[in-house]
Amino acid sequence: MNTSAAGSPSEPAVSARIPSAARPDRRTRYIALGLLLAVMVVFAQTRRFGFIEGDEVALGLADAVDDQKLVRNEARVVAPMVRLIASEPILRSAHRAEMRRFGRQPAGYHLVSMAIHIASALLLFLLVCHMTRSRALAGGAVWRSGFAAALFAVHPWASSPVAWVSAQGDLLSTLFALLMIWAYALYVERPTWQRYSLVMLCLVSGLLCSVSLVTVPVVLLLLDFWPLQRLHSEAVDIAQRRRAMGMLLMEKLPFVAICAVVGAAVLRTFGLAGLAAVQESNVRAAEWVLTTAHEVAMFCWPWSQTPFYAPLGGAISSGQVVAAGSLLVFVSLATIWQWRHRPYLATGWFWFLVMLAPSVIWAGQSDSLQSAEQCRCFAGIGLAIIASWGGAELVSRLRMAPIGAATGAAGLLLALTVSCHSQVSAWSNNVTLAEHALQVDPHSYRAHDFKGDMLVKQGQYAGATREYRLALDEMPAGSVPHVQLQMAVALGELGEFTEAEDFCHRAADAHPRLAVVNCTLAELLLRQRRWHEAENSCQEAIAADPQCAQAYCDLALAYLELDRFDGAVRYGRRAVKLAPEVAKYQANLGVILLRSGRVDQAQTACEEATRIEPFAAKTWYNLGLVQGRRGLIREAAISLARAAELDPQAADSWLHLGKMQALQGQLDAAANSLQKAAQIVPTSAEAHLDLGWVRHHQSRPAEAIAEYREARRLRPAWSEPTARLAWILATCPWNDVRRPAEAVKLAEEAARSDTTLTTGTLDTLAAAYATAGRYGLAAHTIRRALDQLSPDDPIVPALSARWDLYTAGQPYRETIVPGGNPK
Repeated sequence: MNTSAAGSPSEPAVSARIPSAARPDRRTRYIALGLLLAVMVVFAQTRRFGFIEGDEVALGLADAVDDQKLVRNEARVVAPMVRLIASEPILRSAHRAEMRRFGRQPAGYHLVSMAIHIASALLLFLLVCHMTRSRALAGGAVWRSGFAAALFAVHPWASSPVAWVSAQGDLLSTLFALLMIWAYALYVERPTWQRYSLVMLCLVSGLLCSVSLVTVPVVLLLLDFWPLQRLHSEAVDIAQRRRAMGMLLMEKLPFVAICAVVGAAVLRTFGLAGLAAVQESNVRAAEWVLTTAHEVAMFCWPWSQTPFYAPLGGAISSGQVVAAGSLLVFVSLATIWQWRHRPYLATGWFWFLVMLAPSVIWAGQSDSLQSAEQCRCFAGIGLAIIASWGGAELVSRLRMAPIGAATGAAGLLLALTVSCHSQVSAWSNNVTLAEHALQVDPHSYRAHDFKGDMLVKQGQYAGATREYRLALDEMPAGSVPHVQLQMAVALGELGEFTEAEDFCHRAADAHPRLAVVNCTLAELLLRQRRWHEAENSCQEAIAADPQCAQAYCDLALAYLELDRFDGAVRYGRRAVKLAPEVAKYQANLGVILLRSGRVDQAQTACEEATRIEPFAAKTWYNLGLVQGRRGLIREAAISLARAAELDPQAADSWLHLGKMQALQGQLDAAANSLQKAAQIVPTSAEAHLDLGWVRHHQSRPAEAIAEYREARRLRPAWSEPTARLAWILATCPWNDVRRPAEAVKLAEEAARSDTTLTTGTLDTLAAAYATAGRYGLAAHTIRRALDQLSPDDPIVPALSARWDLYTAGQPYRETIVPGGNPK
């Protein structure tokens, strides 16, 4: 490819009029400093913000799949190229780097988002200055460029991409798109294959951050006409102009090819998700018209914005479409009519239209919060250019004094800054965002849905069902049944399984081929231990979507409970193969492998789950259990300590951590962990039992007795605390602790419960008989215990020594050293 032809000075129809870069003057430095301060004033407050719903999932900090991803069936892919594109690897890499640096502290993530936005605003200002330089304006249109960049920086449109960590891909893609345009401007000045390659590299990088840049080659073509002016309008040779136009188009073909591959891959991905049938083209066109008109209105009047815009769907009316379409056509024709005299109108307007188009497509395919605002930042640059250059022309025609024009511009920017600051504050946490959204639109079903999801996360299921009912009242017919399914989940948590199943069936009636409906029903059935019915629901989900990873995971769990271990392992592996980056499936596979006796493989699966979601407590807990089963006590303690740190209210993590610490001889630490487990779940008999063992080995028999009595009270039929209590009451050297009669009673009770009469039970029974003075029976009982053992068993010497005591008419007494272990 001859990359120099389109921009060569030998080609009279193509301009290379841009002079070399000039050193930034004082105005440029002042405007850049003002942009920096304005962005910091608006967005510095985000450093105190928490995570919003979906943030932890997007970053890999959560221990479960996001509800929105559940509805999308995780947007599964099969082809390696599709997998690479849809996974947005640069964005993922950025998130992982942030995770390693900031962990679960949201301040760092918010500061990174603000820094990216500052860089984009400054780059936009310098870029527009650079592209508008000419012989008449050697430094470029500095004030107009500054005003456009300021609109981009502090317009309320920017509130959600900067304040919502999950939207960081929007910021990164915008930054790479601006870098691509800068590289393109440099290429136009001096066309070389190195500069052309740099443009392509920036384009690919932007697409790997967000696939919403698929239409950006059209923006490059618009910039060729203005402000780069690569095609002179005054050229007299029409054939020459056509030839130059063809060269500009040929120049863009590699970019178009890359974007076409990405667009096709993403459409294929969503097609595999099986969410809904492809909508008719006229419905899609109507959605595009209404959404575009709505976004224009939001740019012009941004004072009451909310992220919860419902998909149009059945709410489309022909009158609205005709009115909005007429407006868009009128504006488009007007900009084309003014192409020669006011080229910035056409460039800005069509920049906005073509860059907003992908957001409408993705919003139609998905129900996530980000879809409705995808591409807003970058698309809005086109409108910002129109506002800046159009405002300057209006000031000129009205012959306003410079001070008056500057005051008006400053007042507008101040109003936008105040509004943006106010709307950013709404993103402080889930509560403030939901309340703000409902204030703006009390009838927003998505806002009620969001609040319901938030309450589910907090365990407030009754409140969640109220919000879901309000959402259902406002919800348009035919919508993807996220609300019905979430209502089913909340009702299931409340134990109202009949009504929960009813909501699942209603969703299935509306969307009979939606696999996630059957998956939700299967999980309700699993909770009710209706394994065979759950198996049937999973099979129906797989029939609807053979690539549904959630269905295979649920089917594996059903088979596990039915003791069909081979099938459980097979389907667990299938779920992991379909969605290898979902920690939930890796963790479940680890549990399945553990229960089926494949401990080594279970550890591999659990380790992979912790790699995917290093801040998910459940994954570390599962890994700790597997390591404990393998006898890796120290490693298990480390994993369980990590789980307890990530979720301090997880009683099971503290319980098993205490066990591992006790086995390592860390009795004080073990007692502390077990006490926390008992405080979180006071009815945990196991926690009191293990704490009693620790107190016993700390030579604190009175406290051990109290813990064993509490364990017996909580689980009267459990023989273990009974036997341990009998042992202390029989063998404690302190007279005020021993209770011979009670020891015999408890030991005999434990023996009746132990039908096999293990060695430990017989040893305890013999010690109780001896402390009650029944030495013959004690010796006979300990002999029975010895007869069960082989001569080389390590416990034989201790039991033989006790047999000698009993035959000599002496009881056995443990040696207790205060602060030490029983001997």
